[in-house]
Amino acid sequence: MLDKPNRRVYYLFVSSLVANFLVSFNNMSMNVALPSLVRIFDISYNTAQWSITVFVLAMCFTMPIAPYLSRLMGTPQTLFVGMCMFTIGTIIGSLASQEFSTLIIARFIMGLAGGLLIPVSMMIVYEIFPSNKRGAMMGVWGIVVSIAPALGPPFSSVMLGVFSSYNSLFYINFPFLIIMFLLYRGYKSNQKKRGNFDALEYLLLVIGLISFLYGTTELSHSVISGLIIMGVGIVSLLAYIWRTFKVVEPILSIDVFKVPVFAYSQALVAIATFSQYSILVLVPIIIVEYMNFSEVYAGFFMLPYALISGYFMSLGGKQLDKKGAVPTIKKEF
Repeated sequence: MLDKPNRRVYYLFVSSLVANFLVSFNNMSMNVALPSLVRIFDISYNTAQWSITVFVLAMCFTMPIAPYLSRLMGTPQTLFVGMCMFTIGTIIGSLASQEFSTLIIARFIMGLAGGLLIPVSMMIVYEIFPSNKRGAMMGVWGIVVSIAPALGPPFSSVMLGVFSSYNSLFYINFPFLIIMFLLYRGYKSNQKKRGNFDALEYLLLVIGLISFLYGTTELSHSVISGLIIMGVGIVSLLAYIWRTFKVVEPILSIDVFKVPVFAYSQALVAIATFSQYSILVLVPIIIVEYMNFSEVYAGFFMLPYALISGYFMSLGGKQLDKKGAVPTIKKEF
């Protein structure tokens, strides 16, 4: 644990929640903006979709290395690095000219930051709070994860309606960025540990993740090329798994999947996340393009989903503290 929980440490926790909110919020903020991007830049939907895809692909570069950086620099310091990167991306996006390439650069930098902020914000929960409070705090963390993606579409649609510029999608970040840095208050941790870093292992993991994700998007253009790229990703991921048995301290250990309840729970989370993001991406497009409703309507249409999901996140966290992880997970199954 960092320190015994005190007011300053709780500020750090809230700062990490704001950072996590910004990442999840911006990850989905472009969904209802896709029709506007098509009109503004005179591009196809497949091209406009890259404003979303590049964010996720960039996260693949930094998310695997977040635990290593946390051990090397300290978890709060790693959080601060991610906060600074996210701010740089926001500034580029808000001040950039009407060039789609600049939008992609801004989103890529923000994605790199998001790959650090999401896992680090979760690490802070486990480093700050004792075991009997982690479930409730993870419930709070889960509420942020659930509500932020659904708030992105309505707020971004309002900003587009007011400013009629894609730059406005970045303006809304600044109040949250100010709050995030004020709450951080320069907190530092002395608990640092220089771990081993295997470059080949990291390279195989990144290539595998990016190739697999990019291959899935390429399927809409060409099934053959998409499957080939996905195949490269699968081979690279298998090579990564082989490599983890050769190093003392792997970047991401796969041994945890030997625990059945953990493996089952991760499969459930994967299915739920896939379903969630499919809804959050496709439904706004259907509402705007095929049902001829406004982007604002499409955004607010997603709010009930977020509120219900957030409630059950909080409920699950409380059940975790009362009954433990295994009974709670088995109840879900």
